Amino acid sequence: MSSPAAEQLLTAEEFARLPEPEGGCCTELVDGRVVMAPPPGAAHGDRSSIIGWALRSFVREHQLGRVLVESGYRLKRRPDTVRGPDVSFIANDRLPVAGLPAGYFEGAPTLAVEVLSPNDAQAAVLTKVGEYLDAGAERVWLVRSANKSVTVYFAGGDVATLHSGDTLNSAHAAFTLEGFALPIDEIFA
Repeated sequence: MSSPAAEQLLTAEEFARLPEPEGGCCTELVDGRVVMAPPPGAAHGDRSSIIGWALRSFVREHQLGRVLVESGYRLKRRPDTVRGPDVSFIANDRLPVAGLPAGYFEGAPTLAVEVLSPNDAQAAVLTKVGEYLDAGAERVWLVRSANKSVTVYFAGGDVATLHSGDTLNSAHAAFTLEGFALPIDEIFA
């Protein structure tokens, strides 16, 4: 009796060379395996845009780093994991001297923002949070439309959940400069 063939795990470089999936699916690489998801809905895109614009405006005005949308980060090697948060911030001290790479960013962003879709499984989402933090992210935001909240995970293990009437601030975004303010109600307006 022959044994089944060993599963072929991909590296981040091999993953980057894969053709675009049909139907607009989104893909990530998790422990060398391609994980597919349907493209997010319109409300998801709107919330991501609001958050990205607010972060980028503050970061650009104060020259704190770069804000990216749906960009890949190699969080782990052997087997490789590449995640693509909806929005991310990379502080200046993490940016390569040569500038942003054409390929995946090596390591975690300073802040990773995940806007949850209705079908996202809680366990899978919390795994993602752990991957970002384990790879060196200082903050991770989970934006939950179902209850109009943002949960902020801090590198040290603290967690804060903000609701309607609350405001995200510089500490929530891991900014070194005070003054950032994004009302939760604005995200869900």
